[in-house]
Amino acid sequence: MESDRVRVSHRRVSDVTLIRIAGELDVDAVDEVTAAIDRARRSDDDRLVFDLGGLEFLDNMGLRALIAAWKHARAHGGAVHLAALRPNVRWVLDVTQLNAYLPIHADVEDAVRAATAASADAPAEAEWDET
Repeated sequence: MESDRVRVSHRRVSDVTLIRIAGELDVDAVDEVTAAIDRARRSDDDRLVFDLGGLEFLDNMGLRALIAAWKHARAHGGAVHLAALRPNVRWVLDVTQLNAYLPIHADVEDAVRAATAASADAPAEAEWDET
């Protein structure tokens, strides 16, 4: 999927679905990105790695898309890992403390290795506060 502001592609690497998001993941792109994630998912218990090396901007709606992917994966025994974050995107995850739920890796290879090794890294009691 490609638009003027965001590009999403995916491929299979080992037992992992690698989803590359580039551009701006914001309120204008979130529906397209969410649909692309749903199309990329091979099964409900899929292990997803998001390559965010080309992501230039992430707003609260973009965060919600990542959280939705994490929630779905956790509910079905899968996992979500993030890779290659730019400093500004990493800052957003650090400030919102979502890095406690979404494992962050320096590069795609590390993320794929981690996702392959374990289906769910976050503690079982981890839940999103919807307030």
